[in-house]
Amino acid sequence: MRRLLLIAMLLMVGCAKSPKYFNVENIELTQVEGEEYPTAATFDVVTNSSIGAFTVKEGRIRLGVEGRRQVVITLTRKVTFKRGWQIVRVPVKISVAKNSQTIRLKEALISHDAGSIEADGEIKVRRGLFTVREQIEPQSLDKLFTAEELEKIWSAIDENKK
Repeated sequence: MRRLLLIAMLLMVGCAKSPKYFNVENIELTQVEGEEYPTAATFDVVTNSSIGAFTVKEGRIRLGVEGRRQVVITLTRKVTFKRGWQIVRVPVKISVAKNSQTIRLKEALISHDAGSIEADGEIKVRRGLFTVREQIEPQSLDKLFTAEELEKIWSAIDENKK
């Protein structure tokens, strides 16, 4: 199930990964609550922000297959990013539907089938006086990420099998 957590975290960070916010250099899963179906996790994200300080106030990613969402990952508290290199601790709550579609999602992650894994979500970012809400429209991972980014995701997932 750690595969699911990592891909969801990569997606959540991916919501705000455009150059106007920051570049993600590494993501490490540091804590997981729950065994087969985790209920919470904490990630350390190594980032480089060239725009100055900003805060991710809210974030939510939904993952699934065949148009049904099996996993919802929600940011549990706001996370502040400063200018330059840093390690940011990101806590999330995880809701997993325990049904047959979840098994299909796990199989797609194991086989690196980005075309069948779908994601959508939103992130709310505050910079100075302004708050912006960005959306990820429902789409498959192969449309959301480049081939190079997907390769990094699969490598990170394979390194954290459990």
